[in-house]
Amino acid sequence: MRRSFISGIGSRRRKVVLASASVAASVGVGLLTLVGTASAASTPATGTRASCRNATLKGTYIYYNDGWLVSGGKKEPFSIAGVDRFNGVGAGHGVTTFDVNGKVVNANTPETSTYTIKADCIGKIVFDTAGSIGHFNVYVSPSGGLVSLIETDRGSVGGGTESRVAR
Repeated sequence: MRRSFISGIGSRRRKVVLASASVAASVGVGLLTLVGTASAASTPATGTRASCRNATLKGTYIYYNDGWLVSGGKKEPFSIAGVDRFNGVGAGHGVTTFDVNGKVVNANTPETSTYTIKADCIGKIVFDTAGSIGHFNVYVSPSGGLVSLIETDRGSVGGGTESRVAR
């Protein structure tokens, strides 16, 4: 997600900012290891490796995340929810709502995205929400039904999942 909506706080999308960077790093590395290994594992019934492409990420996906923003010693709770529609050929659009400390910062704000998914079900996605750009590594289930994301922008700690609800 750099998708900044609040000046000085950093990126916003699917963000969990922890007070301890070491805890965030440990959790993130553990999650990436688990998700990356699972998505590249052989399929038990056939013994073949999963194969993905841009078309794997197609349909309507919903997401919700909450947590804390920590900046300058200040902690604020946040929540975010939205919908993304991916077209299966590397682009998408959607809307998102972001709330910080009980105040809606963006309500149903339009967004666009571009993405690339490789055969190993690992890819990259870039979101543009009201001019705020965010870069993510993504891990897609072979069915395309679940996507795990982690932000790669410098100075940001954020990640989450999106679940497909319609093709």
